[in-house]
Amino acid sequence: MSKHFKQRKKLLITTFAICAIVVITTTSLRDNDDGNYAPFANEPDWETAPPVATKVVVQQLDKALPTGENMLLQITYAEGAINGTTITMYPSDNDKIILNDDGLNGDVRAKDNVFSAQVKEDLQAFAAAMEDFDRTLEANSGNLLVFKGRTGSTVQRRTTFFNKTEFASFRPVEISPDIFSLPPQTAFNSMTAVFTGFNGPLYNGSVVANPAPNPILASARGGGPPPPPPTILKQNSLLITNLAVTEDPARTFNPCTKVGNPDGAWTFKTLIKGMANQSFTGITAKEFTKHWVRRWTVDTTVNGEFVRNRSTRAISLFIKPWIDKARGTTLPTVTLANWQGLWDGIHQDSLLKYAPFHLTAIVNRLDLRGNFGYAGSASNAGETRFIFSVIRNSSTGNCRDSISGPPFDGFNVIFEYGNVQKTCSQVKAFALQWANLSTLALGSAGYNAALEAITHTVTDSNAVATKPNKSALNQLRTNEIALTNSVNSVTDRSPRWQFREFKIQASNKHLEQVPTANEPAGKFNGADGGLLADVTVMANWVNANSAGIKAQTTAVPLLVGITNFLAGKVNYKSPSPTLADGFWNGMAGAVITDDTTREVFSLNTCTGCHSMEPKTVFTHVNYVGFGTTMNYQTTVNVQTNGTQHKTHISPFLTGIDVIPSGGTFIFGDDSSSVVENATDNTLTGFFWARDPANRVYPGTGIVRKWGFNDLQRRSQDLTNLLNSVCSIRSISAASIAFFRPLNMTH
Repeated sequence: MSKHFKQRKKLLITTFAICAIVVITTTSLRDNDDGNYAPFANEPDWETAPPVATKVVVQQLDKALPTGENMLLQITYAEGAINGTTITMYPSDNDKIILNDDGLNGDVRAKDNVFSAQVKEDLQAFAAAMEDFDRTLEANSGNLLVFKGRTGSTVQRRTTFFNKTEFASFRPVEISPDIFSLPPQTAFNSMTAVFTGFNGPLYNGSVVANPAPNPILASARGGGPPPPPPTILKQNSLLITNLAVTEDPARTFNPCTKVGNPDGAWTFKTLIKGMANQSFTGITAKEFTKHWVRRWTVDTTVNGEFVRNRSTRAISLFIKPWIDKARGTTLPTVTLANWQGLWDGIHQDSLLKYAPFHLTAIVNRLDLRGNFGYAGSASNAGETRFIFSVIRNSSTGNCRDSISGPPFDGFNVIFEYGNVQKTCSQVKAFALQWANLSTLALGSAGYNAALEAITHTVTDSNAVATKPNKSALNQLRTNEIALTNSVNSVTDRSPRWQFREFKIQASNKHLEQVPTANEPAGKFNGADGGLLADVTVMANWVNANSAGIKAQTTAVPLLVGITNFLAGKVNYKSPSPTLADGFWNGMAGAVITDDTTREVFSLNTCTGCHSMEPKTVFTHVNYVGFGTTMNYQTTVNVQTNGTQHKTHISPFLTGIDVIPSGGTFIFGDDSSSVVENATDNTLTGFFWARDPANRVYPGTGIVRKWGFNDLQRRSQDLTNLLNSVCSIRSISAASIAFFRPLNMTH
């Protein structure tokens, strides 16, 4: 970690939600710890849906109060956002600020939606922090990265953040929300491209020079180079795919070559044993796993939606090879009728040792945390995720990436654990653990040990005493076409990719299939053949909840009226092995009215996020087997199939895509700008995708484009979190007041 980073982290903010919770009335769904769903009953929940300030102003008092208060803090909220005249904020673990809108103690006028407090502030530290924001702004030529939910754009700011003269003259000074939109401090990377099955010349793209320094900022700063920013390496601290980590023989096991540690910290065996927690539940990991695997061999109904079994291919491609490998023989032949008995007869260690799972990525999702600055403690500190790809686990040792016909028949399994930290200082310390991974050599002994220490907090047995099985697991999700049925029917359109979601139930201590978060059942989708009556239900609900959807405070409910609404599973369109065209819009007579609402709603579904909204081909992290490199920081690996192509890591994540050009590929996207396309190999720009519903910019015939680079957004978020400190109370309060939790599934 650079010297500047160590200095800067002492000055900057308590960011978005390290110290944050609050209270709101909402009609969206709460996901209970036992995996069941129930509507909020006018429950205050500002951790999920806090009021968002419109303005934060500070003013140095010309004379400190006898009790030491030396600054007036004023936070303005929209009319109706707050019921009552008092708000309490917690800028740090053991500190609170009480703001009032009662016309007393510094509040100018009662009930004008401006909440005021006189606070004791370190004025020198405050000024230094604000000046540091200006240095970062200047270093980035006045450019801000403004994200609204998962979409972003570059905005030019031509004024500084801090007017030192005004502040020193005891005049009001605004703390702009733009301080939280400064570009993340990440290492620059230029990409090369590697194509599977393509032998033409490759174009790497020429990097356009940075624009000239903003003269307004330069004159305001008085010249001089800005200090070097701290560096976040995305491949070290955000999305870890390097084989030296994911195939570390001390922590993973290869069932194909039998190399590695079958009891390693990141093996399927170890993680599933932690979830089963036999010493507490009395359920073995073998039985726990069988109960989950069985879900693909039987029909079920989830929230009123029929979920057809996928037993034919589940047995032949997934279960039979697994059992054969674990027992060391192919006799007797594994069938749907006998597989459970054969499973029961295999020793648990052998069965779990040869589980056909390849660890593909370990993912930091601190960005999914809530705003817990209004209560001082957290129930949601984000997630830590493990992505596994299911492999063809042949008993003869012929393991391969895909489990059926190569190369596009994937099956990903994602373990999504809730982080266990509960306070401002705990979350900040956890963020620093992730950040410190960027100071270590990726895949080195020291790096892997430090990452293992992070993951133990969520994977160990008894991680969370109040959750089912005392496991930190929030949910387990699957995304696959490998097991698809071949016969198309009204209740099971096939062949299709399918999402399923599972949660550990308090009632039976097993993983059970539950509704897929934020996805209505497929029959409500007009873009996928839904009937007008059903699509009308969806469109009416979206239009009625437009504001909450855009604010990310309203989730797709279990029911709309008495109609089952949330999907029991998601079967989404696969017109070809490498093309995905699902999204949500409505249809003639039942259309989602607002363009932004449509995009946010659709992007937050499994269907939209994994297909047309961000031009993704089914998976954001590709389904690969042992030995397949996905080092996205130096190469963009592209699989090709005729004229179709798929990147190993999606453009939605990296901001990078390739497009066909005269028989070859170049870096580019839906942007028509040659200059913009030429910078698409930097991992710092946006991947631009045309609106799949062909919505246009108002007053034009130009189709809207949405900008994506989710790793850049996460990097910005982690940078803010890294540079946080709870001692600058006014900036901490601003971070709480402006922070809107992501509240998105993916």
